[in-house]
Amino acid sequence: MLTDKDLERAWALIEPTVKAQGLKSTISDMEVCSTCHLGPYISLNINGHLMFFVIHHNAAAIEIQYHAKPSLPVVESAIIIRALMMLHFYPIHAVASKVAKRD
Repeated sequence: MLTDKDLERAWALIEPTVKAQGLKSTISDMEVCSTCHLGPYISLNINGHLMFFVIHHNAAAIEIQYHAKPSLPVVESAIIIRALMMLHFYPIHAVASKVAKRD
C-alpha cells in the first residue's frame, strides 16, 4: 500500500524525467492522496486542467482521469507522464535468453 510520502517521493523522482522530455505543457500544483476510494493517485495541473493518475497495483496499471475534457496537448502530455510513471512503478526487466546454436 502506498502512502502519501511514497507518492511524493515517486513524483520527486519522476519530475526531472518529465521536464527532460521538453513538454510544451506547463505542469503545476501536484497533489497526492493514498486514501481515495478509487486508489492512490497523483494529481497534476497541466495547462489549467486537473489530471489524476490513479495507480492500480492489482492490475499493474495507471489510469488517467479528469473532471473536464482536456485539450489535445494536455492529453498528449498526460500520456507521456503516465508512461514515465509506469516505468517508475512497474519497471520492465529484460531477460536474456540463450539461443540454441545450430551446427
